[in-house]
Amino acid sequence: MIVNHRRRAPARKLYQIEEGWLSRVPYRPHERQAPFHLQPHPARFLWCSRRFGKDAATEQEVSRLLQEWADPIRYPKPEFIIPRIHGWFLSPTYKLSREWERNFRAIWPGDFEYSKTERTYTIPSLAGEPDMLIEFQTAEEPDRLVGSGLDFLAATEMHLFEPAVWEQVLPSLVSPYRYGLLMGTAVPWPNPKMEELKSLADAGADDIWYYTGASHENPHIDRKKLATEISRCPEFLKGPLYLGKWPKATGTIFRHIDRTCSIPDPFETADGPVFLNSWTRGVTYEGLDPARLHDFMVYVAFEWRDGRLWQLAYDRFNKQDWKDQYDRINSAAGRYRNRVGRIDATPGSMGDPVEAELRDRGIPFDPVDFGREKPRLVRQLQSFLDHDKLRCFDLPMIKKEFREYQGRLGPTGRISYGAPQGEGFFDDIVSAIMLAIDAVIHSPAPPSDALISELHRMVA
Repeated sequence: MIVNHRRRAPARKLYQIEEGWLSRVPYRPHERQAPFHLQPHPARFLWCSRRFGKDAATEQEVSRLLQEWADPIRYPKPEFIIPRIHGWFLSPTYKLSREWERNFRAIWPGDFEYSKTERTYTIPSLAGEPDMLIEFQTAEEPDRLVGSGLDFLAATEMHLFEPAVWEQVLPSLVSPYRYGLLMGTAVPWPNPKMEELKSLADAGADDIWYYTGASHENPHIDRKKLATEISRCPEFLKGPLYLGKWPKATGTIFRHIDRTCSIPDPFETADGPVFLNSWTRGVTYEGLDPARLHDFMVYVAFEWRDGRLWQLAYDRFNKQDWKDQYDRINSAAGRYRNRVGRIDATPGSMGDPVEAELRDRGIPFDPVDFGREKPRLVRQLQSFLDHDKLRCFDLPMIKKEFREYQGRLGPTGRISYGAPQGEGFFDDIVSAIMLAIDAVIHSPAPPSDALISELHRMVA
C-alpha cells in the first residue's frame, strides 16, 4: 500500500537567494561554490575535500532548477512526456540517500506530495499540475537502476560508485525531450569514471566542468577543529580528504620509524627468538600473527615502562611443522607469567585453530577478527608512532616492514592496508605489533586507569 503525505508550502519565513530562487534555510554560496551555480555545462562536478560544502551547493542547485522548471510555459514538453520533469538523487548507500532526502525536505520552499514507500516527491508546477517527479535512489544494487529518461541526476559520493552504476544510469540522461543534466560530488579519488571525466574536461570538452577545492576554502568552517581533524588523518589521505589534491593510488602511512626502532643490541637465543637482555615482573603485552607453511609467523612481546611501550621479544619463522611452531611460541611466551596477548583469528584463517591449540597448551591469546578490525588497528599504531609511545628493536627487517607498509585506494574508494604486492614484501611484523598495541589498549590489566584513559583519547 502506498501512503502519500502532502506538505503545503511553509508559512514561516522563506529566504530569497536570488530572484525566483527561494529556500527554507538561509544559503549564500561562498566564493568557491558560486561558480558551480553559474555553469552552463550539462555535466558539472564538485570534487572537493570534506567540509567544502559540495553537497549543500548541489542540493540548492537542484532546488533552484526545479523552481525555474516549474513554469510549463517557459519549459514546455510534449504531452506524452510524463512526468514533465523527472530527476534522481543517487547515493551509494541507503544511509546517505536518507541524509540527502532530509536535506531536500528542509530546503524545498513549496508544496509536494510524498510517497513514503517509493521515496518519491511529486511537485506541482506553477499551473498547479503535479508534473515534476523527484526520486531518491541508491547504488547498492546497480541492476535496479533502470528507469525512464531523466532531466537531472544528482550523485553524491560518486567516488564510491562501481562502474556498473554508470552503465545503468547514463543512458537515462540522453533520452529525447529530457534535459539530461548531471551533477556530482565526491572527494578527489582515483575512481575510473571520475578520472575519465576529468581527462575529458582537462582536454577541453565543452560539456564537462569540475572544480577541486580544499576544506579551508569554506570560510564558515571552524579552523581549529579542521586542524585537529587533519592532524589525525593518515598522511597519504590528507590530500584528497582535506587539501583538495588528487591522491596517488598507494602511499606509505607510518612516520618516525628510526626514532621508534631504536632499542640496540637485542640478543638471539640458540633456538631463534630475539630478546631484550632484561626481564620484567610486570605485565607483558603480546601479539601473534600466525601463518601457513611458507608465510611467516611472528611473535612480539612488550612491556609498559617510562610512559612508553618497550619491546621485549621478537620471533619470526616459517617452513616449520606445527609441533615445532607451537614449541617455539611456547619457548618465547613461556618466559613471561603475567601476560596479555592477542592473535589474528580472522574467520577462515589459520588463526582459529592456532588460537585454540595454544589455549589448550596453557598459552592463551585473545582472538581478533583482524580482517574486519585492520583500519582501527592501523590508526592505533599510527597514534603510538606519532605520539612517541613505542620503542622497537633496531633490526633491519622491522624497519623494512614499517617503511614499506602502505595504504591502497581501490577504484570504489575502499582503503586496504598491507605490504606492497610482490615477492620479498611482508607485513607480518607490523601486524603482530598492532595486535600487541591492541592488547594494551583493551587489556583487563592495563598499566594504570589514568594511562589507559590517555591512550583511548590518543587513538580516538
